[in-house]
Amino acid sequence: MEIGLQHTMQLQEINKLEKSLSLIIMISSKELNLLLRNSIDSKIIDQNYSYYADEIDIDKILSELKNKLNDLNLLNVVKVTLVLNNKLSVLVPNDFFQEDNCLDYLKFNSRLIKNDTASSDYIEELKTHNVYIAYGNITNYLIEKFGSFEYFHYSTVLLKKIHFELSTNKKIIIYVNINKSYLNIIV
Repeated sequence: MEIGLQHTMQLQEINKLEKSLSLIIMISSKELNLLLRNSIDSKIIDQNYSYYADEIDIDKILSELKNKLNDLNLLNVVKVTLVLNNKLSVLVPNDFFQEDNCLDYLKFNSRLIKNDTASSDYIEELKTHNVYIAYGNITNYLIEKFGSFEYFHYSTVLLKKIHFELSTNKKIIIYVNINKSYLNIIV
């Protein structure tokens, strides 16, 4: 026995789901890209892309991000993902990884400052950790604005997307990812 307007309530829930949006923010030293898309079918609703000829300071990127987010209708955003693309990252095999040593892994190939904190993404396919510096001012701002969000380093996302043929294939495989401001080569 059903009571009330079950069909109408189900339609209202479907409408809420269809209106829910996900926001993807991609940041590098020369680019800022915001992508707003429907959570159900991944259809792009709005996109805002900026490319800078020269590398810009992280504080300027934060200022640009704030301006761009104010221009978007973020009322129905249910998921926020930040993808950072900087040179401040290193891959550490799982056997050698210790959470307490993240900054030590980075100090040999990155110039660190006193207040830097490291984050890491685990890449299951490679059994390795991608250790990187997440921009604290940007992550703090996004926590204030959205409460919670996911963030990853660009190379983590790239490596997880590539289908590695490591089991029986003895061939050398080269992947090249070309963008306006960077080039990734994976062998």
